[in-house]
Amino acid sequence: MARASLRLAIVLLPLGLAAGCSQIPDFMRPDLSLPGAYAEGPGTAAVWPGRDWWRGFGSPKLTDLIEAAERNNNDIGAAAARVLQADAQLRISGASLLPTVNGSLDASRSFDIAKSGGQRETAHSDSVGLGFSASYALDFFGRNAAAIASAKASAVVSRFDAETVRLTVLANVGSAYFRVTQFGDRLDVARRNLANSERVLAIVQSRVRNGAASPLDLAQQQASIAAQRAAIPALELQADQAAHALAILIGT
Repeated sequence: MARASLRLAIVLLPLGLAAGCSQIPDFMRPDLSLPGAYAEGPGTAAVWPGRDWWRGFGSPKLTDLIEAAERNNNDIGAAAARVLQADAQLRISGASLLPTVNGSLDASRSFDIAKSGGQRETAHSDSVGLGFSASYALDFFGRNAAAIASAKASAVVSRFDAETVRLTVLANVGSAYFRVTQFGDRLDVARRNLANSERVLAIVQSRVRNGAASPLDLAQQQASIAAQRAAIPALELQADQAAHALAILIGT
């Protein structure tokens, strides 16, 4: 009887599993295909700014700083030197397609000394030699032409790099200048607020002496002044750091 029950359970187990599985919903694979086009494509690429973009701010001080950076910044100077180096390399590569010309010039003078009738006679002769040769190596496999093409590409890349360096440096000059003015304004506001709070403190002290204010009011005003005074050194440090960064960018 026990064996019959066991065989019946084994037979019914797959049927129960099949019935249970039939309750699981079908799996829907998500659509992972990429769209054929994007809203932000090549047609919406950023436009390279003009070479004098900073003049739009109408700040003579910013213009002076930008011009100083263009003259003195080491990164801009190094990029300009790399452009000159690439141009020189292009000229050197182009020389390989030109014929090689050699010339030589020799000049000599010889003297003959003889005695005749007890007198010394001197005779001389001059000779001049001129040589000229030219040679040209055929570029059968295009090695020299490929070197010129590579040098041209390097010259173009160096100009893009130099313009990128220039734009980056001048943008950093503008940002540093705005940070300097920002911290200067914040320092001015903080110092004026501190001066106003100190005047209010004098009023609160007078009111406390006259019994019109409590010591708690005095303590709160003193705490406010202490917090304002403690914030000023941090602003001064940030202003100094911004000024130093600007000085490095303009080469001073």
